[in-house]
Amino acid sequence: MATKPSLSSSPGLLKLEEQLTCPVCLDHYTNPKTLPCLHSFCQHCLEGLPLDKKNETYYLSCPTCRHCTELPEEGAGAFPVAFTLNNLKEIYSLMKK
Repeated sequence: MATKPSLSSSPGLLKLEEQLTCPVCLDHYTNPKTLPCLHSFCQHCLEGLPLDKKNETYYLSCPTCRHCTELPEEGAGAFPVAFTLNNLKEIYSLMKK
């Protein structure tokens, strides 16, 4: 009799886990933020990126596409929250139960 594959080995679940992995720290996103180029990273990963300074303004380079983005005066925490990633994290945790 054939056995049903476990949820943890499901290709869909593995793909979802891949989408929830920050490309900088290679861990699940924590407080994900979205840059203007639409790539997302953990807030603490953005805070650790090297900055360029031009005329009293700080810029960071997206680790994925290298798009140069002005850092808000309030810091990396001021970038928009990646709500979709937060929602996917919730779905993933429910599926793992």
